[in-house]
Amino acid sequence: MEPDYLGAFNEAHPNWMASMKQVSRAEPSEGYPGNNGVEIWRTQRDIIGAVMRGDETPEDGLAEMVEVTDGLIAR
Repeated sequence: MEPDYLGAFNEAHPNWMASMKQVSRAEPSEGYPGNNGVEIWRTQRDIIGAVMRGDETPEDGLAEMVEVTDGLIAR
């Protein structure tokens, strides 16, 4: 964040600094219990993509995400 390094970039992109100022608040993610964390994240990504494309309503996407996530955690 020092001006000698990114000063010109930060001046040209002031919104970028918002994320940089939050770094001290970041914490590690615990993830999901069990061994299906990657499968859960990928499935959720696919559902979110379907909602964003308009292939699925947000309500249906949320219901599917909860059902799929619960099923993968329970395994």
